[in-house]
Amino acid sequence: MKTFKIILILIVGALLFGCGKDTPPPMPDPVVLPERVVMYANDSSMAIGSVDYILARVFPENAADRSLVWSSSDPSVVSINETGRIEAENEGTAIITVTAKASGVSTSIKVTVESDIKRIRGFLTYEQLSESNMSMVLNIENTSNAEVTLRNIELYHDLQLIEDYPQSSFKQRVPAQSIMYRIYSYTMHSAWMSGLNTKVFFRMNDQNYAMTVYRENFHTELVHEFSVGIDPEWGDDSTYEIP
Repeated sequence: MKTFKIILILIVGALLFGCGKDTPPPMPDPVVLPERVVMYANDSSMAIGSVDYILARVFPENAADRSLVWSSSDPSVVSINETGRIEAENEGTAIITVTAKASGVSTSIKVTVESDIKRIRGFLTYEQLSESNMSMVLNIENTSNAEVTLRNIELYHDLQLIEDYPQSSFKQRVPAQSIMYRIYSYTMHSAWMSGLNTKVFFRMNDQNYAMTVYRENFHTELVHEFSVGIDPEWGDDSTYEIP
């Protein structure tokens, strides 16, 4: 009987020892990799010399490594550092990409860099005043980094000058990074309205410019000077700089 008990104990011990030997150790929790990167910015435009900051975030939030790598497809146009600070260097377009270092998932936006002069925009809007009369309104938008001083406006019907400001009555400053509406309006018979266009003379960054605003677009060019009685390259019509 005693021998039987000893054998039974040995068998049970062997079984227990064997089971313990075959049980694998507990597995560590799996490493959570980034699955998505969100950039809190959209395609945009900047003026040369301007600076902006882009924020981005890795998801899921419990990813083990949430570090980001920033890059620009053309650093000569838009440069970017390791914190998401971008600077517009020269005219052109660059793709800004942010990548999760641990998994390689990424997202991108397009940034277009323009000179200040291209960020001064003129456009016309129209208001129907009566069955036969309509008002044309000249609007100016300035998203540049420089203040603009509007010096004069000329109104043309096709190529014929029909109104300007020789009475020293017009001077309008348009601050940097702003939108100005209703700079000027003119009323005439609706049938003639399609032939109207305006020329706006302005000064910014110590340069003189003339912008022609048509019904659906505008064109800006550099002029050497404009002052009372001197027309900048437009034939015999006079234009006036208002002091």
